[in-house]
Amino acid sequence: MDERSNPPAWIEVRPGSVLRVTIPASYSDQEFAQQFDQLQHVLREAQESLRLLIVIKMQSRSTPSNRERAKRFFHTEKLMLKRTITRAALVSDNVAIRGAIAAVRLLGLFPFPTKTFEDAAAAETWLSTGK
Repeated sequence: MDERSNPPAWIEVRPGSVLRVTIPASYSDQEFAQQFDQLQHVLREAQESLRLLIVIKMQSRSTPSNRERAKRFFHTEKLMLKRTITRAALVSDNVAIRGAIAAVRLLGLFPFPTKTFEDAAAAETWLSTGK
């Protein structure tokens, strides 16, 4: 079975209350919608506070509809997100993507502490220690 007919899940709950989301290098709008809906479900059903690790493998901006979906979710679910996520680390080796995330953070879209990283190891250290 090819990966397009059964794409891998983006979401993994890891030991230590870490929710890892890996955004692949390429995906369809339908895949984004499915995975984003799954992420929303996991966050809404969480019974404990979570630390969020988002690894972004794509090298270009997502489509306007996907960006709007994410923005709308952050606005409408701000209280739930603040309660559920203690901090989030976003990882990308693309400086433009890290810059865009930093700009969004400065605009106050994320209702929890957020930091961008070039590599996952540094992000995981920050998630576990806050340093």
